[in-house]
Amino acid sequence: MKILLINLPRAFETEDFTTPDYFLHDFVKYPPLGLMAIAADVNLKHSIEVLDTAVRDMSLEKVVEYVKEKNPDILGISVVTRRLYGMSCVTKRLREIMPKLKIVVGGPHVNYFPKETMELGFIDYALPGYCEKSFPQLIDAIENGEKTDDLKNISGLYFLRDKKIENNPMSDAPIVLDEVPFPKRTLLDLNDYYTVADKEPMTTVYTSQGCPNRCIYCDVQEKKWHYRTAKNVVDEFEEIAKLGIKMIYVMDDTFNIDRQRVIDICNEIIKRKLKIKWSTRGRVFPFDEEMAILFKKSGGVRWHIGVETLDPEIMKYIKKGVTLEQVENFCNQVKRFLLACSWGGYESLIFPACTLYNSQNYNFL
Repeated sequence: MKILLINLPRAFETEDFTTPDYFLHDFVKYPPLGLMAIAADVNLKHSIEVLDTAVRDMSLEKVVEYVKEKNPDILGISVVTRRLYGMSCVTKRLREIMPKLKIVVGGPHVNYFPKETMELGFIDYALPGYCEKSFPQLIDAIENGEKTDDLKNISGLYFLRDKKIENNPMSDAPIVLDEVPFPKRTLLDLNDYYTVADKEPMTTVYTSQGCPNRCIYCDVQEKKWHYRTAKNVVDEFEEIAKLGIKMIYVMDDTFNIDRQRVIDICNEIIKRKLKIKWSTRGRVFPFDEEMAILFKKSGGVRWHIGVETLDPEIMKYIKKGVTLEQVENFCNQVKRFLLACSWGGYESLIFPACTLYNSQNYNFL
Protein backbone atom coordinates (compact mmCIF):
# COMPACT_ATOMS: atom_id res chain seq x y z
CA MET A 1 0.00 0.00 0.00
CA LYS A 2 0.96 3.62 -0.54
CA ILE A 3 1.06 5.76 2.60
CA LEU A 4 1.39 9.54 2.67
CA LEU A 5 1.96 11.39 5.95
CA ILE A 6 1.51 15.15 6.13
CA ASN A 7 1.36 18.03 8.55
CA LEU A 8 -0.89 21.00 7.81
CA PRO A 9 0.04 24.35 6.25
CA ARG A 10 -0.46 27.69 7.97
CA ALA A 11 -3.44 28.67 5.80
CA PHE A 12 -6.49 29.55 7.93
CA GLU A 13 -4.70 28.79 11.20
CA THR A 14 -5.88 30.60 14.32
CA GLU A 15 -3.89 33.79 14.85
CA ASP A 16 -1.37 34.01 17.68
CA PHE A 17 -1.69 37.57 18.94
CA THR A 18 1.09 37.32 21.52
CA THR A 19 4.03 36.11 19.44
CA PRO A 20 5.38 37.87 16.33
CA ASP A 21 5.07 35.86 13.11
CA TYR A 22 8.79 36.13 12.39
CA PHE A 23 9.55 34.45 15.71
CA LEU A 24 7.04 31.65 15.09
CA HIS A 25 7.97 30.87 11.50
CA ASP A 26 11.34 32.39 10.57
CA PHE A 27 13.58 31.85 13.61
CA VAL A 28 13.27 28.10 13.60
CA LYS A 29 12.03 25.29 11.39
CA TYR A 30 11.89 21.93 13.14
CA PRO A 31 11.36 18.65 11.25
CA PRO A 32 7.99 16.85 11.78
CA LEU A 33 9.41 14.43 14.30
CA GLY A 34 6.08 12.76 15.06
CA LEU A 35 5.50 11.79 11.44
CA MET A 36 9.00 10.37 11.12
CA ALA A 37 8.49 8.46 14.38
CA ILE A 38 5.24 6.71 13.38
CA ALA A 39 6.77 5.83 9.99
CA ALA A 40 9.73 4.02 11.53
CA ASP A 41 8.06 0.69 12.29
CA VAL A 42 5.73 0.46 9.29
CA ASN A 43 6.33 -2.75 7.36
CA LEU A 44 8.89 -2.17 4.60
CA LYS A 45 6.62 -3.77 2.01
CA HIS A 46 4.57 -0.56 2.04
CA SER A 47 5.77 2.62 0.35
CA ILE A 48 5.73 5.60 2.68
CA GLU A 49 6.31 9.31 2.10
CA VAL A 50 6.37 12.29 4.44
CA LEU A 51 5.30 15.69 3.12
CA ASP A 52 6.28 18.68 5.26
CA THR A 53 3.97 21.42 4.03
CA ALA A 54 5.82 24.02 6.12
CA VAL A 55 9.00 23.58 4.09
CA ARG A 56 7.13 23.99 0.80
CA ASP A 57 4.89 26.77 2.17
CA MET A 58 1.87 25.14 0.55
CA SER A 59 -1.72 26.37 0.36
CA LEU A 60 -4.62 24.09 1.24
CA GLU A 61 -5.42 23.79 -2.47
CA LYS A 62 -1.86 22.69 -3.22
CA VAL A 63 -2.05 20.08 -0.48
CA VAL A 64 -5.23 18.63 -1.98
CA GLU A 65 -3.64 18.61 -5.45
CA TYR A 66 -0.52 16.90 -4.10
CA VAL A 67 -2.51 14.15 -2.38
CA LYS A 68 -4.63 13.63 -5.49
CA GLU A 69 -1.52 13.35 -7.65
CA LYS A 70 0.20 10.88 -5.30
CA ASN A 71 -3.02 8.87 -4.94
CA PRO A 72 -2.12 7.08 -1.69
CA ASP A 73 -4.18 4.33 -0.13
CA ILE A 74 -3.77 5.86 3.34
CA LEU A 75 -3.33 9.51 4.31
CA GLY A 76 -2.05 10.28 7.79
CA ILE A 77 -2.44 13.85 9.07
CA SER A 78 -0.88 15.42 12.16
CA VAL A 79 -3.09 18.23 13.45
CA VAL A 80 -2.71 20.93 16.08
CA THR A 81 -5.79 22.81 17.26
CA ARG A 82 -4.95 26.11 15.62
CA ARG A 83 -4.98 24.35 12.23
CA LEU A 84 -8.13 22.31 12.75
CA TYR A 85 -10.14 24.37 10.27
CA GLY A 86 -7.52 23.73 7.60
CA MET A 87 -7.69 20.01 8.35
CA SER A 88 -11.47 20.10 7.99
CA CYS A 89 -11.21 21.85 4.61
CA VAL A 90 -8.59 19.41 3.28
CA THR A 91 -10.32 16.24 4.46
CA LYS A 92 -13.74 17.38 3.24
CA ARG A 93 -12.38 18.07 -0.23
CA LEU A 94 -10.41 14.80 -0.35
CA ARG A 95 -13.45 12.84 0.75
CA GLU A 96 -15.34 14.28 -2.23
CA ILE A 97 -12.72 13.52 -4.86
CA MET A 98 -11.10 10.39 -3.35
CA PRO A 99 -13.90 8.47 -1.60
CA LYS A 100 -11.81 5.28 -1.17
CA LEU A 101 -8.93 7.10 0.55
CA LYS A 102 -8.44 6.05 4.18
CA ILE A 103 -7.80 9.13 6.34
CA VAL A 104 -6.08 8.75 9.71
CA VAL A 105 -5.51 11.71 12.04
CA GLY A 106 -3.34 12.13 15.11
CA GLY A 107 -1.32 14.79 16.86
CA PRO A 108 -1.89 17.23 19.73
CA HIS A 109 -5.50 18.14 18.90
CA VAL A 110 -6.53 14.51 18.56
CA ASN A 111 -4.91 13.69 21.90
CA TYR A 112 -7.54 15.81 23.63
CA PHE A 113 -10.49 15.73 21.21
CA PRO A 114 -10.47 12.41 19.29
CA LYS A 115 -14.23 11.91 19.25
CA GLU A 116 -14.94 15.52 18.31
CA THR A 117 -12.44 15.23 15.46
CA MET A 118 -14.22 12.12 14.18
CA GLU A 119 -17.54 13.93 14.43
CA LEU A 120 -16.42 16.40 11.76
CA GLY A 121 -17.46 13.62 9.40
CA PHE A 122 -14.49 13.25 7.04
CA ILE A 123 -12.17 10.98 9.05
CA ASP A 124 -11.90 7.19 9.07
CA TYR A 125 -9.65 6.80 12.10
CA ALA A 126 -8.35 8.90 14.99
CA LEU A 127 -5.28 7.82 16.94
CA PRO A 128 -4.61 9.75 20.17
CA GLY A 129 -1.49 9.31 22.26
CA TYR A 130 1.92 8.03 21.24
CA CYS A 131 1.41 6.17 17.97
CA GLU A 132 4.79 4.61 17.18
CA LYS A 133 3.22 1.17 17.73
CA SER A 134 -0.49 1.77 17.12
CA PHE A 135 -0.06 3.38 13.69
CA PRO A 136 1.81 0.40 12.15
CA GLN A 137 -0.82 -1.88 13.70
CA LEU A 138 -3.56 0.15 12.03
CA ILE A 139 -1.79 -0.09 8.67
CA ASP A 140 -1.75 -3.88 9.03
CA ALA A 141 -5.44 -3.91 10.00
CA ILE A 142 -6.41 -1.81 6.97
CA GLU A 143 -4.42 -4.09 4.68
CA ASN A 144 -6.18 -7.07 6.28
CA GLY A 145 -9.63 -5.72 5.38
CA GLU A 146 -10.42 -3.59 8.46
CA LYS A 147 -11.86 -6.47 10.42
CA THR A 148 -13.44 -5.41 13.69
CA ASP A 149 -11.38 -7.88 15.73
CA ASP A 150 -8.15 -6.41 14.32
CA LEU A 151 -9.27 -2.84 14.98
CA LYS A 152 -10.35 -3.68 18.53
CA ASN A 153 -6.77 -4.69 19.37
CA ILE A 154 -5.32 -1.23 18.63
CA SER A 155 -4.80 0.89 21.74
CA GLY A 156 -6.84 4.11 21.86
CA LEU A 157 -8.19 3.81 18.31
CA TYR A 158 -11.39 5.66 17.31
CA PHE A 159 -13.20 4.21 14.30
CA LEU A 160 -16.60 3.93 12.63
CA ARG A 161 -18.86 0.89 12.75
CA ASP A 162 -22.43 1.08 11.38
CA LYS A 163 -22.08 4.88 11.24
CA LYS A 164 -21.30 5.01 14.96
CA ILE A 165 -18.03 6.09 16.51
CA GLU A 166 -16.39 3.37 18.58
CA ASN A 167 -13.21 3.63 20.57
CA ASN A 168 -10.78 1.31 22.29
CA PRO A 169 -9.34 1.92 25.76
CA MET A 170 -5.76 3.07 25.98
CA SER A 171 -3.38 0.26 26.84
CA ASP A 172 -2.17 0.15 30.44
CA ALA A 173 0.99 -1.72 29.46
CA PRO A 174 4.18 0.05 30.62
CA ILE A 175 5.74 2.31 27.99
CA VAL A 176 9.30 1.18 27.31
CA LEU A 177 10.80 3.88 25.09
CA ASP A 178 14.02 1.96 24.48
CA GLU A 179 11.94 -0.51 22.44
CA VAL A 180 10.67 2.19 20.07
CA PRO A 181 12.66 2.49 16.80
CA PHE A 182 14.36 5.77 16.02
CA PRO A 183 12.43 8.19 13.77
CA LYS A 184 12.93 7.54 10.06
CA ARG A 185 14.83 10.72 9.25
CA THR A 186 15.83 9.57 5.77
CA LEU A 187 12.27 10.32 4.59
CA LEU A 188 13.08 14.05 4.57
CA ASP A 189 15.81 16.39 3.36
CA LEU A 190 17.37 17.27 6.69
CA ASN A 191 19.05 20.33 5.21
CA ASP A 192 15.63 22.03 5.21
CA TYR A 193 15.66 22.46 8.99
CA TYR A 194 17.43 25.06 11.09
CA THR A 195 17.42 27.51 13.96
CA VAL A 196 18.85 31.03 13.68
CA ALA A 197 21.08 30.23 16.66
CA ASP A 198 22.88 27.44 14.81
CA LYS A 199 24.91 27.48 11.61
CA GLU A 200 24.92 23.70 11.17
CA PRO A 201 22.20 21.34 9.92
CA MET A 202 20.04 20.37 12.90
CA THR A 203 17.37 17.91 13.97
CA THR A 204 15.25 17.18 17.01
CA VAL A 205 15.10 14.29 19.49
CA TYR A 206 12.91 13.19 22.38
CA THR A 207 14.72 11.38 25.19
CA SER A 208 11.64 11.23 27.42
CA GLN A 209 7.88 11.80 27.38
CA GLY A 210 5.74 13.65 29.90
CA CYS A 211 6.54 15.72 32.99
CA PRO A 212 5.44 14.98 36.58
CA ASN A 213 5.53 18.63 37.66
CA ARG A 214 2.26 20.48 38.28
CA CYS A 215 2.84 24.06 37.09
CA ILE A 216 -0.68 25.47 36.65
CA TYR A 217 0.02 27.27 33.35
CA CYS A 218 1.56 24.34 31.47
CA ASP A 219 -0.06 22.55 28.52
CA VAL A 220 1.75 19.25 29.20
CA GLN A 221 -1.01 16.96 30.47
CA GLU A 222 1.00 13.72 30.45
CA LYS A 223 2.10 13.50 34.10
CA LYS A 224 3.68 10.07 33.89
CA TRP A 225 7.35 10.48 33.03
CA HIS A 226 8.67 7.88 30.58
CA TYR A 227 12.36 7.97 29.76
CA ARG A 228 15.01 6.37 27.60
CA THR A 229 18.28 5.04 28.96
CA ALA A 230 21.50 6.94 28.33
CA LYS A 231 22.81 4.24 25.99
CA ASN A 232 19.66 4.32 23.87
CA VAL A 233 19.71 8.13 23.68
CA VAL A 234 23.34 8.28 22.59
CA ASP A 235 22.79 5.47 20.09
CA GLU A 236 20.34 7.81 18.37
CA PHE A 237 22.77 10.74 18.66
CA GLU A 238 25.37 8.57 16.93
CA GLU A 239 22.97 7.59 14.15
CA ILE A 240 22.13 11.28 13.61
CA ALA A 241 25.81 12.20 13.42
CA LYS A 242 26.30 9.62 10.66
CA LEU A 243 23.61 11.45 8.65
CA GLY A 244 25.81 14.56 8.66
CA ILE A 245 23.76 16.45 11.25
CA LYS A 246 25.87 18.66 13.52
CA MET A 247 23.26 20.00 15.98
CA ILE A 248 20.59 18.23 18.03
CA TYR A 249 17.80 19.94 19.93
CA VAL A 250 16.40 17.74 22.71
CA MET A 251 12.67 18.50 22.82
CA ASP A 252 11.79 16.86 26.16
CA ASP A 253 9.15 18.62 28.22
CA THR A 254 11.68 18.59 31.07
CA PHE A 255 15.09 17.06 30.39
CA ASN A 256 16.50 17.05 33.91
CA ILE A 257 13.78 15.23 35.87
CA ASP A 258 16.42 12.69 36.89
CA ARG A 259 19.83 14.20 37.64
CA GLN A 260 21.73 10.90 37.30
CA ARG A 261 20.26 10.26 33.84
CA VAL A 262 21.58 13.64 32.68
CA ILE A 263 25.01 12.75 34.05
CA ASP A 264 24.89 9.34 32.36
CA ILE A 265 23.92 10.80 28.96
CA CYS A 266 26.74 13.32 29.09
CA ASN A 267 29.28 10.69 30.14
CA GLU A 268 28.11 8.32 27.39
CA ILE A 269 28.63 11.01 24.74
CA ILE A 270 32.08 11.77 26.14
CA LYS A 271 33.03 8.07 26.35
CA ARG A 272 32.18 7.55 22.68
CA LYS A 273 34.08 10.73 21.69
CA LEU A 274 31.02 11.80 19.75
CA LYS A 275 31.54 15.21 18.14
CA ILE A 276 28.13 16.80 18.03
CA LYS A 277 26.49 19.86 19.54
CA TRP A 278 23.23 19.68 21.42
CA SER A 279 20.81 21.80 23.39
CA THR A 280 17.91 21.05 25.67
CA ARG A 281 15.26 22.55 27.92
CA GLY A 282 14.57 21.90 31.56
CA ARG A 283 14.33 23.45 35.01
CA VAL A 284 16.70 25.32 37.30
CA PHE A 285 16.77 22.27 39.58
CA PRO A 286 18.43 19.84 39.61
CA PHE A 287 21.45 21.63 38.18
CA ASP A 288 24.91 21.79 39.74
CA GLU A 289 28.62 22.12 39.06
CA GLU A 290 29.10 18.57 37.83
CA MET A 291 26.15 18.81 35.44
CA ALA A 292 27.33 22.15 34.04
CA ILE A 293 30.84 20.86 33.35
CA LEU A 294 29.72 17.56 31.81
CA PHE A 295 27.03 19.24 29.74
CA LYS A 296 29.59 21.54 28.15
CA LYS A 297 32.21 18.81 27.77
CA SER A 298 29.72 16.54 25.98
CA GLY A 299 28.92 19.20 23.37
CA GLY A 300 26.05 20.96 25.12
CA VAL A 301 25.68 24.56 23.95
CA ARG A 302 22.33 25.78 25.32
CA TRP A 303 20.03 24.92 28.19
CA HIS A 304 16.68 26.67 28.00
CA ILE A 305 14.94 27.21 31.33
CA GLY A 306 11.97 29.21 32.54
CA VAL A 307 12.16 31.72 35.38
CA GLU A 308 8.58 32.88 35.28
CA THR A 309 8.79 34.95 38.45
CA LEU A 310 11.02 35.98 41.35
CA ASP A 311 8.07 36.72 43.60
CA PRO A 312 7.81 33.90 46.18
CA GLU A 313 4.04 34.25 46.45
CA ILE A 314 3.52 34.01 42.69
CA MET A 315 5.95 31.10 42.51
CA LYS A 316 3.91 29.30 45.14
CA TYR A 317 0.64 30.14 43.38
CA ILE A 318 1.75 28.76 40.01
CA LYS A 319 3.02 25.59 41.72
CA LYS A 320 6.39 25.85 40.03
CA GLY A 321 8.03 23.60 42.61
CA VAL A 322 11.34 25.50 42.75
CA THR A 323 12.76 28.06 45.17
CA LEU A 324 14.51 31.38 44.72
CA GLU A 325 17.64 29.75 46.13
CA GLN A 326 17.56 27.19 43.32
CA VAL A 327 17.12 29.92 40.72
CA GLU A 328 20.09 31.76 42.21
CA ASN A 329 22.21 28.60 42.27
CA PHE A 330 21.42 27.89 38.61
CA CYS A 331 22.42 31.40 37.53
CA ASN A 332 25.60 31.27 39.61
CA GLN A 333 26.59 27.93 38.08
CA VAL A 334 26.04 29.37 34.60
CA LYS A 335 28.20 32.39 35.39
CA ARG A 336 30.94 30.38 37.06
CA PHE A 337 31.31 27.41 34.75
CA LEU A 338 30.06 28.67 31.40
CA LEU A 339 30.01 32.42 30.95
CA ALA A 340 33.32 33.03 32.69
CA CYS A 341 35.25 30.10 31.25
CA SER A 342 37.64 29.93 28.32
CA TRP A 343 35.12 28.29 25.97
CA GLY A 344 33.54 31.71 25.47
CA GLY A 345 31.30 32.86 22.66
CA TYR A 346 27.61 32.84 21.96
CA GLU A 347 27.40 29.05 21.88
CA SER A 348 28.57 28.74 25.49
CA LEU A 349 25.50 30.46 26.89
CA ILE A 350 22.71 28.80 28.79
CA PHE A 351 19.59 30.88 28.33
CA PRO A 352 16.97 31.57 30.98
CA ALA A 353 13.64 32.72 29.61
CA CYS A 354 12.65 35.26 32.25
CA THR A 355 9.48 37.17 32.97
CA LEU A 356 9.99 39.09 36.19
CA TYR A 357 6.93 40.13 38.15
CA ASN A 358 8.41 42.33 40.85
CA SER A 359 10.82 45.22 41.05
CA GLN A 360 13.36 43.82 43.47
CA ASN A 361 16.96 43.94 42.33
CA TYR A 362 18.26 40.37 42.05
CA ASN A 363 21.93 40.70 41.22
CA PHE A 364 22.37 37.04 40.37
CA LEU A 365 20.44 37.42 37.09
